[in-house]
Amino acid sequence: MKARELVVTVAQNPRPPVSTSASLSATSVSKATPFRSEEVANARGETALHRAVSKNDAKRARVLVEAGADVDARNSFGECPLHLCAAHKSLEACRVLLEAGAKPTARNAAGFIPLALAASLTTRDDGSTLVALLATEAPHTVNAFSVGYTALHWTCINDSPKATTALVRNGADLDVLAEDGQTPLLKAAVYSSVACLRLLAEAGADLDVPDNHLRTACHFLAANGCVEGLRVLLEAGADPSTLDDRQRTPIRMAFDTTHFLAVHALAMADASLVRTRRPRPKSADYAVKNNSNDKNEEDSRATASTNRKSAPSPPAWFYRIQFPFLSGPTTN
Repeated sequence: MKARELVVTVAQNPRPPVSTSASLSATSVSKATPFRSEEVANARGETALHRAVSKNDAKRARVLVEAGADVDARNSFGECPLHLCAAHKSLEACRVLLEAGAKPTARNAAGFIPLALAASLTTRDDGSTLVALLATEAPHTVNAFSVGYTALHWTCINDSPKATTALVRNGADLDVLAEDGQTPLLKAAVYSSVACLRLLAEAGADLDVPDNHLRTACHFLAANGCVEGLRVLLEAGADPSTLDDRQRTPIRMAFDTTHFLAVHALAMADASLVRTRRPRPKSADYAVKNNSNDKNEEDSRATASTNRKSAPSPPAWFYRIQFPFLSGPTTN
């Protein structure tokens, strides 16, 4: 009797089937958890969201964000997912993070915010769209300093006119001084970024602001032999006669670095910058005559400085002596 009762009991309560791999996978799919084992932070502290945005996988990033992923989680280098978007130029993933409320003011271990990091990695033809997105969505970060520079300094260093335009349109300070005392215009001159020079000049940047050593943009362009950049600034009204802390003019720096085409461009802008070699005195009364000549020369320089835009072209001897390889006027 007891045996029959045991058989009935087993028949009424059958043993549950053994779970197979297929059934386990089906169960895991039907009851999906937000984070699987492979989505745990790796040795570098990168979460699944970090890895998704590094590959610009916007679809995966959106799934993780909707599942509750931390959009401001930091890896071992202090980088948030937004920093990795900037580093890898992940435009679509960046949009997902900004929509989810990621902080555009977060700084990594090096001190970069995402906008400045993106600006520092731009090139002439790449990265400007991401800079424009970050500047438009977070205009309060446009003038923030990162490693001593603003985003505008970085785009001028990299000669990225499109990114520079985006920053200017979103309120970038044109004359902000970096920690080394240089404005974005000076940075563009140091790196001969002609396109950025033209944009900043048209936007109203100060063309003659000096750095800590009293060097202006014309000094740097002359030393680099960047004739095109010099022409841009001179046509915009830059002063070619300023002195640095070593009493050097831009034309002097162009001479010292043997950039004679730059000398020519500066001399064409202001004929009074060209000095002739005077003969040695032959009589005792030379001092009196020389003082008179000095006064006349100073007056002529003052007049030329006042009317710089209408200054006459250099005389014929200037072309023959200083620039024998150039074709100049044949009459004085």
